[in-house]
Amino acid sequence: MSVEIDGVNGIIKNTTSDGDVTIKGNDGGSEISALVFDMSAAGAATFNNKIIATELDISGAIDVDGTTNLDVVDIDGAVDMASTLGVSGVLTGTTAVFSSTSADDNFVITSTDADAGDPAPDLVLYRNSSSPVDGDDIGRIEFRARNNNSQDIVPVTFSTFTTAVADGSESGYLAIATLVAGSQKNRLGIDQTETVFNDNSADLDFRVESNGDANMLFVNGGTDRVGIKTNAPTKTLGIGGDGVISLEGGSNAISFYDSSTLRAYITSQSFGDHNGDGLGIVTATGEPIKFHTNGGERMRITSTGQVLQGATSSNAVQRSKGVANNDLQFHFSNSSTTTPYGGIIDFDAVGASGADNNTQYFLRCGDTTAIRFFVYSDGDVQNHDNSYGAISDERIKSNITDANSQWNDIKNIKVRNFQKKDDIRDYGADKAKVQLGVIAQELETVSPKLVKEYNPTNNDILSDSAFGTLYTSDDAETQDAVLYTSDDQEVIDGNKNVGDIKTEASKKIGEVKEITAKVKGVNYSILYMKAIKALQEAMTRIETLETKVAALEG
Repeated sequence: MSVEIDGVNGIIKNTTSDGDVTIKGNDGGSEISALVFDMSAAGAATFNNKIIATELDISGAIDVDGTTNLDVVDIDGAVDMASTLGVSGVLTGTTAVFSSTSADDNFVITSTDADAGDPAPDLVLYRNSSSPVDGDDIGRIEFRARNNNSQDIVPVTFSTFTTAVADGSESGYLAIATLVAGSQKNRLGIDQTETVFNDNSADLDFRVESNGDANMLFVNGGTDRVGIKTNAPTKTLGIGGDGVISLEGGSNAISFYDSSTLRAYITSQSFGDHNGDGLGIVTATGEPIKFHTNGGERMRITSTGQVLQGATSSNAVQRSKGVANNDLQFHFSNSSTTTPYGGIIDFDAVGASGADNNTQYFLRCGDTTAIRFFVYSDGDVQNHDNSYGAISDERIKSNITDANSQWNDIKNIKVRNFQKKDDIRDYGADKAKVQLGVIAQELETVSPKLVKEYNPTNNDILSDSAFGTLYTSDDAETQDAVLYTSDDQEVIDGNKNVGDIKTEASKKIGEVKEITAKVKGVNYSILYMKAIKALQEAMTRIETLETKVAALEG
C-alpha cells in the first residue's frame, strides 16, 4: 500500500491497490481536509473525522464517521455513513447503501432555502437515455421486507414508465402494485387518459368511506357489482340505506343516447307543462315512449300524445287494443267515499255548432257485423235493436203493489214546445230546433218527485247568470300561465320556442267559478211509466164505456 500526499495541490492519493486505506485526523483536529481524495486504487476507505474536499473518488466502499461536504463524489462500492453526507455536485456509482439500526429517520433531504419561488427539496429519478422510446422504465421504488422463511419480498412497488416520448405529446404512467397471495397485482394505474383501480382485473374490492358510512361506494371485484351504502349488492347496482335515488341538477337527470343522439331522459325538472312537481319521461322530437313485456311491445305513447295499447299506429285516432281473452279490457275504479266521479269525454276545441250532430260520436260500440250502440255528439242515444231496459226480475224486488192512479198527474202535466238557449246562441232563433217536453218547474207542482237538481255546467251559467259565474280573462287564475323564455334550456336546445306554454294557467276562461243555484232536471223514464199507467186507466174507462154503449145499442 502506498499513499501519496501532495501538499501543494491539496491531493491525498493512494497509488496502489494492495489494501484498504484508513485516514485519521490528529487528536485535536475535527476534520480531514484535502482538495481531492483519490482512493480509486484502494479497496475501501475509512475516514474517522469530518471530510472537507472538492472531489472524492473511491473504488471500494466508504466508511465515514463524521459529516462529509463534497462537490463531486464517485464511489463504486457501498457508502456507510455514521452521520450526514453533504454533496453539492454529483453522486455517481453502482450502489449507494445507507444502513442503520436506529429507529430515527434514516434518510432526510433538507432544504434551507427561504425563497418561496424555489422548489422544495426534490428527489429525482432521472432516466437520461440517449435514445428514448415509448415504454421506457423511468424509475422504480420498491418497499422490501422478509417473509417468515428468511426470503426477501417486495410487498409494495411504485413503477413509472414513459407512454409517449414524442416532442409535444410526452406522457407517463404510474403503477402502484402490492403483493396479493404471493403475486404482484396492480392496484392503481395512472396514465394520460385514465386512472384505473385493480388494473389486473383481480378479485379485489374497491371501497370508499364517507363520514357516516363505511361503504358509501363499494365495487365487488368478484361479482362485478357496485353498491352504494352497501357492501353486498345483489344486482349490478345496489343501493342500501334509505334506498332513495336523488336526481339533482340539470334538466336531463338521466339521459338515454343512441350513439351521440339524445333519445330520451327521465327528469324531475321543468319541461313542457311540467314544473318539477313529479317525474317526467321525455323523448326526443317525434319519438314515442314504448312499453315492452315478454319480448314484445304492449303499449306506446306517441309523440302527439296518443296512447296505444296493443297497437303501434292509430290513423291519428287514439286507440287502445287489448289482448284476445275473455277478461275485462277496461276497468275504472274510484275509491272515494264522498264525491266519486267517473269518466269525462269532452270535445274541448269546438262548440255545439261543430259537434251537435249525428256524425261525430262520444261513444261507439260494435262487432264485426254491425254497430250496436251509439252516443252521438249531440247527446242522442241509439242502439241496433232499439231496445232499452232495466233489470226487473221479481226476485230482486219486494213490497210489490199496484201503482196508484196517474190519471190526474198526467192530465195536469203541461207538454210544451221550446228552444234551448245554447242552440239559439249557436244557430240563432230561426234555426234552433224546437223540442217537445215538459218544464221542470211546472212538472214540480204536479209530480215533485220527478224533478231532481244538479250542479250547473258552464253552458247553463251562460244561459242564466242566476246559476253562478264563470272565469274570465280578468281573473288571476286564468293569467298565471308560465311561458318559455330564451333562458330556458328547452329553448336553447331547440325543443321549445319562446312564448310556448311551460305551465298551463290554473283555470281556463269559461270554466265554472261559482255556483249559486242548481239546475232542475226531469226523470223522463218515470214520466213515461206514469203515462203508461194513465193509459191503462184510460183503456179501462174506454172499455167500460164501450160496454155501456153496446148495452144501450142492444
